[in-house]
Amino acid sequence: MKAFTLTRSLAAHPDRVWAIIGDPGSSPGPGVDVTVERPGSADGAGLVRVVMLGRNRVREEIASVGPGY
Repeated sequence: MKAFTLTRSLAAHPDRVWAIIGDPGSSPGPGVDVTVERPGSADGAGLVRVVMLGRNRVREEIASVGPGY
């Protein structure tokens, strides 16, 4: 299995970003489909999901979740 880490900086306040992506089991916006393969803990950590954007597919595991992170 191939793995990589993607880090991206946004010119937005963490609270604004968190309001958009704070629920890792839901879609962050139109045209982005999210399928949960394995639920995580109450805060979403451990969740495995498949994110589809057009023909692009990413399968990811959420390592940690929290406002400001």
